[in-house]
Amino acid sequence: SVAKSNSTINDETKVTIGSSGNIDAEGQIDIDAQSDANNGNRGEIQADASGFGGGTGADSESNLTYRSVVTTPVGASTIRGGTVAKIRERSTRIDLEADADAEAGAAMSFSDSDATVRTDSDVNLDINGADITGADRVILEAKHQSIDTKAEADTDFKAATGTSNADAKSEQKTFTQMDVDSATIIKTRDLD
Repeated sequence: SVAKSNSTINDETKVTIGSSGNIDAEGQIDIDAQSDANNGNRGEIQADASGFGGGTGADSESNLTYRSVVTTPVGASTIRGGTVAKIRERSTRIDLEADADAEAGAAMSFSDSDATVRTDSDVNLDINGADITGADRVILEAKHQSIDTKAEADTDFKAATGTSNADAKSEQKTFTQMDVDSATIIKTRDLD
């Protein structure tokens, strides 16, 4: 028997503040581009295969791919917070799991299971020519907060002869970048 489970999740979060904009608040300004791949639910897929009888086999394969891009381009705008100005770019949580289980039993059997989780996540804060003021504090932040991935492959092999293989892989690629050009002006008592 053969069981396959494949899933691809593409997530894009973008906040754009163009040129000539004016954002003004008496208290705090909080501009927050946030991607949360969990949001109370874990991304999970599973494939189960079993085979019993003379010369049987079981083959299970589970592939989960997650791609995320979080971007905040800020142009030549004025952003004024009376007390605090925050511009945050965050991938707050990536929580993914792929499981593959294969079970075979006979005089001669073959049992294979493969599970793969692939994560590719980019966070990019790009500030060009902005005028940012927070009297007490300015917070500029680009980060990945939590990445939890799990790939699990199990085989159960009950035979006099044959083979049993289990292969689990978790591949992670993250890129976090903050670019603030030389034309940007930041006025505050505390820059974080």
